[in-house]
Amino acid sequence: MNIMKESKKIGKWLFHDSVLSVPPEILLEQNRDDPFIASLLAECGRSLRGIEAASLLLSRIDLLLTDDARKQRDRRGLIRDLAGGADSVRDAISDRGALRRCRESLFGQKVRCATCHPFPPQMVVLVDLSFLPDEFFDPTNPTAQPEINGHYERMIANPKSEVGTFREFMHWGAARNFGCRFRFGGDEGNTDSFVRVLDHFLEEYGGKDPAAAEEGGPAAAAISLRDDWSLGFLSTVLEHMQDPHVDYGHARLAQYRDMAGRRSRNRNGQLLLPWSFDMPLTEGGLRLAFYGIDDPKDPLMLLETPVEMFVPPKHVMLWRGDCIHAGGLLDSLGRSGFRMHGCLPLAPAHRGCGHDSGAKIEWHGPSRAAGRGGEDRCRYSHRLKKLDGTSFEEDDVVRYAADVAQKFGLERTKLWKLREGEASRKRARSS
Repeated sequence: MNIMKESKKIGKWLFHDSVLSVPPEILLEQNRDDPFIASLLAECGRSLRGIEAASLLLSRIDLLLTDDARKQRDRRGLIRDLAGGADSVRDAISDRGALRRCRESLFGQKVRCATCHPFPPQMVVLVDLSFLPDEFFDPTNPTAQPEINGHYERMIANPKSEVGTFREFMHWGAARNFGCRFRFGGDEGNTDSFVRVLDHFLEEYGGKDPAAAEEGGPAAAAISLRDDWSLGFLSTVLEHMQDPHVDYGHARLAQYRDMAGRRSRNRNGQLLLPWSFDMPLTEGGLRLAFYGIDDPKDPLMLLETPVEMFVPPKHVMLWRGDCIHAGGLLDSLGRSGFRMHGCLPLAPAHRGCGHDSGAKIEWHGPSRAAGRGGEDRCRYSHRLKKLDGTSFEEDDVVRYAADVAQKFGLERTKLWKLREGEASRKRARSS
């Protein structure tokens, strides 16, 4: 395993705008009363409807913005036809900045996203979801989000319940139903916007083919996040950093890489891997330790000491399925930090990646050593460090979440001995 031995402890997100593609026929209907759009539509022909009118309208705006000398005659003709309109139309035609803003407001929505050095966005990206209403993220609201509220209420009622593998540290929600049956409550438009944002960034950085690909196109275009994702919930009872791991077993990842034909590739022949995401649903956000990928061809992409990624409320962090990371951390307020975890298939071959054998968490490197103790020597935790640079093989002082300690009258800290950790690992392997 090649390791880069230096990294910053706290990751700094560098934000920029990304223009999200929105179905033009939807935005067209929402903007028909704008006088400039109405004039352009009149020039296009109001008999056109839906995507035809939107596409023609888009071409007219692009024509007004063009600097191509061969198109200047058409551009002058269009300006002349529209010049008799309202002053606002005349001003808009002469203001190229306004035209660009018009194009963006009609056919694209700006969404803030961020990257974190040294990881490229093709590996991990943070997306700002603050354009969605507060109730979309509220686990305490049984009316807006009944299913999320149900998991939240069960967790705060019994946070030490023996559900899932990490019963000493974390509480898994829907451990036996970690599948695609979950549905958000409230306005369907909010869910549509959430899915559209995920699709956009998986297309831009993950290589996923657009969902609206033509009939008979590549098989990868057939995947639907809303039908095929796997969602569950987490909260941290006791902060004891997880061992580093990837969310999908190496055998399954190798299967995706070696898959014949186009079943796990997009229309350009690019290899596709499933992605994961974490989204905080409480005010303290969430924290995640991120190491990168174990790739001999690019040793600088694996850190010995991880970067601490903080995901603020109303944001979602997306990462590729072969990225090594670790959770089990309290939120920024020292609380249990209720959050959603998701597995995202990018191709039909990935279906079930979050709730079948492909969901097996992998704690080891791609090649396991043979002989006595060989398997443990190949664990990521044997070679990588915790956030503070200490070894996973040492005793540690761990903390209960402040809300859990207060509710159950627990001491905030306790000594976690290595032998207890080894017993936990054995239970985890047998689960």
